Amino acid sequence: YGAMSKEEAVEIADHEQRIMSRSLSTIRSMLDGFSHGEATVGVDELTVSVGSTPTEWVRTNYADITEMRPGNYIFNDLTPHRQGMVPREDVALTVWTKVVSENDTHLIVDAGSKVLTSDGGRGSEDDAHGFGRAQFFGSPADHLSSPTLVVEKLSEEHGWIRKDESATKNSEGNIGRLMCITPNHSCPIMNLPD
Repeated sequence: YGAMSKEEAVEIADHEQRIMSRSLSTIRSMLDGFSHGEATVGVDELTVSVGSTPTEWVRTNYADITEMRPGNYIFNDLTPHRQGMVPREDVALTVWTKVVSENDTHLIVDAGSKVLTSDGGRGSEDDAHGFGRAQFFGSPADHLSSPTLVVEKLSEEHGWIRKDESATKNSEGNIGRLMCITPNHSCPIMNLPD
């Protein structure tokens, strides 16, 4: 998750694989022939576990790896999207929320840190601020509208979404409108809401 780009994630994945292979080789040489009583201790049963979602999208060398544990690989989120690993349409987990208040600068929604987590953005510095991206939801035929708005601040129960032209042009106001938020990090979100 420290990678700011796809290229950095490739370097991290390769480095991780080399470390795990060296560690396994060291353990094998330490245990080679070691026995305790009648039982021989072997390395065939050892699990070599790696993984974070960004590295698993770009990993090319699986030598000695027996298990992968990427947390949000199945859903994705804005992190691998910003790093250039997955297109936005491959982000499968979103949070639906309703605008409960608004002022001149922000839409206030009923999804705060207890739903979105307080994990900030990772990836491109130009796009990594905030706690996710929000879009108004139109009719089913419209899909999600654009552009996306920044979830700028969070309390435990509420999120403050920075208004732009798409939010201010609604003459009837925005209270009650549905919004869809794409989170920065989807792993903890699975444990938070129903």
